[in-house]
Amino acid sequence: MKISVELTLMPLQDNFEAPIIKFIKKLRESKFTVLENPMSTQIYGDYDELMPYLTKAVSYTHLRAH
Repeated sequence: MKISVELTLMPLQDNFEAPIIKFIKKLRESKFTVLENPMSTQIYGDYDELMPYLTKAVSYTHLRAH
């Protein structure tokens, strides 16, 4: 099954741009289709592959932002 996920990353810190840029770059390096706009990022792919990938990517970004 294919899925489309729309994400908005909003780190709760003063220097929020660097974690967002790193997160988007990490998504771009994946095998999934990534589309960006000023308010969010969409990522497309197979559900069983995309969801575990996103879980790890978001967790990694959250841990590094603190």
